[in-house]
Amino acid sequence: MSEEFDVKEDYTTWCRSNAESLRKYIRRITREHQAADDAVQVVLFRFWRRWQDASFRTRVREEPGYARRAVINAWRSECRSDRAREMRQQRWVSDNPGRESHEMYSDVEREVRLAALLQPLPPTWRTVIELRHIQGKSFVQVAAEMGIAEWRARHYDALAIRALRKAAEHE
Repeated sequence: MSEEFDVKEDYTTWCRSNAESLRKYIRRITREHQAADDAVQVVLFRFWRRWQDASFRTRVREEPGYARRAVINAWRSECRSDRAREMRQQRWVSDNPGRESHEMYSDVEREVRLAALLQPLPPTWRTVIELRHIQGKSFVQVAAEMGIAEWRARHYDALAIRALRKAAEHE
């Protein structure tokens, strides 16, 4: 019983001394306070589940970058989740309401409308949009498939979405 109490006390001490610095670190990176706090909570819970393992405790203590990397990975996982993707799509639709409701279009009509909106875009932008948003690939996968840098894939995506929003407004 005393050994379990020591582990709890040890973990509590580690959390008190490191949780706030982890929170500040990820907030600087994400600039989204709620998402940063969620990522820290996920990591602290995962660490607690593994805190019984002495080699894990040693690694966390001796490698300060380990906890930071874990928090970043937790935040990225949340960003990539299906729920986050759905929220982004809903936000995009609600920011750009068309003259007619999206529910009135059948799937075929939506595809035809999307094809018409994509047509004036440069081929590289269309490819990025198709791979990223239609096929659901990550920017790393898009960049690898197209043979370009990841930052360039992100840049093309942002430019294409901006152009699509402008085209949707003019319809």
